[in-house]
Amino acid sequence: MMMRTIVSALFVGACAVAVVLALVPLAFVLFFVVSQGIQSLNADFFLHNPRPVGEAGGGMANAIVGTLMLTGLAAAMAVPIGILSGVYLSEFRGTRFSSAVRFAADTLNGVPSIVIGVFAYAAVVLPLGHFSTLAGGFALGVMMIPIIARTTEELLLLVPHALREGALALGATRARAVFTVIVPAALPGIITGVVLALARVAGETAPLLFTSFNNAFFSTSLTQPISSITVQVFTYAISPYEDWHRQAWAGALVLVTIVLICSMAARLAAARVARIRGQLSWPRRSPSRVPRCVRARRRCRHTTANARGRSTSNTSPSSTATSARSRTSPSNDIIPGARVDGKVCIDGQDIYSPGVDLVSVRRKVGMVFQKSNPFPKSIFENVAYGIRINRIASSRSELAGRVEESLKQAALWDEVKDRLQESALAMSGGQQQRLCIARALAVKPDILLMDEPASALDPIATQRIEELIYQLKANYTIVIVTHNMQQAARVSDFTAFFWLGRLVEYERTDKMFTAPSEKLTEDYLTGRFG
Repeated sequence: MMMRTIVSALFVGACAVAVVLALVPLAFVLFFVVSQGIQSLNADFFLHNPRPVGEAGGGMANAIVGTLMLTGLAAAMAVPIGILSGVYLSEFRGTRFSSAVRFAADTLNGVPSIVIGVFAYAAVVLPLGHFSTLAGGFALGVMMIPIIARTTEELLLLVPHALREGALALGATRARAVFTVIVPAALPGIITGVVLALARVAGETAPLLFTSFNNAFFSTSLTQPISSITVQVFTYAISPYEDWHRQAWAGALVLVTIVLICSMAARLAAARVARIRGQLSWPRRSPSRVPRCVRARRRCRHTTANARGRSTSNTSPSSTATSARSRTSPSNDIIPGARVDGKVCIDGQDIYSPGVDLVSVRRKVGMVFQKSNPFPKSIFENVAYGIRINRIASSRSELAGRVEESLKQAALWDEVKDRLQESALAMSGGQQQRLCIARALAVKPDILLMDEPASALDPIATQRIEELIYQLKANYTIVIVTHNMQQAARVSDFTAFFWLGRLVEYERTDKMFTAPSEKLTEDYLTGRFG
């Protein structure tokens, strides 16, 4: 035990020494830049242009404005392209084209900046016939695109798949689900990537020597050469004049300050992402693990057509594809590798037949998932989301009325009516699940599917959910997946028992629990297996 303690202490000490060795060079650089540059920082440095060669004084006002313009142009070009590229890479990550784009982005990240400058010179400067602000912004934008694209892709992949399913279940198209739910959930992290990309290109000199070049005068023209802090520092640093050397250190201090501010902003955004990830802590569903829906018997196709005022429980031993069968819904079309055999009929129409509008079908079938999946929005906006995208309400007052009605149906209004603008992620687990039910009810579905809605809740919250199901079945056709036989007996009028994806028995709940027709059902109910 003593030896283990000593080895552990030695290892921790070695790690601490490594951290110190890594920080020492950074500390020396910062100290030297600050000590040299602070002496030359004054109002003239920020307000005046450079003086003619040989004259003391002046400043870098033109270079500061030029840097802001160049990075602004680069951001205007790279941010939309990079984010949209990242969205494509995350949505179609298994295709050959996305793999090629990902490889190209990673390669471009490693290309020396001077090569980017030569490319921009050939692509922009030569056709225009002169250096320009546009050419400099283009060069920096090319450098930013792969950083933003890869950051966006990684952040979108971290957003729980349950958020996408929740949006699709409300009738959102795939594009709307991505841009109104998935991207906003990852937005703090995406902003982090954009800020870090800006910090990187703000310190580049080589590509600007080939594109925007330099300008000793104050200019804001997009088609003329423009000054920048990095090029000005480079020019002053290689000059023989002591006053220019002094201003070069001041410019370096300004650049370091800009980079530090960007890094701090990125860390603040990353901290917010960490808080969101901690609250959105559901496991992300892996498409490679989506079970294939087995062929449905003819009898199964008729068991789900319940009249209003009835609820049906689909039950089976855990991990025997009952949840997969409940997901035999229009949302499966966006899951790579998902396959459905047989038919799923709603009002006599097979939803998988050619020509069926799956988005319209989703609006008829509400879905409540095993773990609550509130959107990272306010309580009000969670319930209003489906109403907005389906254009159900024609005015703000009607929208507020529908939100209130849905929350009352979910027995949640009295608990949240005074904090509708607070984040839904701050609610308790049971409240979040009832909020998801209210969100599903807001679009007035004909059928409500519930995939083990209380499996992750405590007994008190479970009782509230079961009472709510009992009340809702008067107006909705409800189908519940549960592995809890006692729960099936309490909340359902009919029960379907599945074994390995096959429907074994479908009967009234009271009859099945007292006199099952199938031996397999009896063995399961009496605890002989499962």
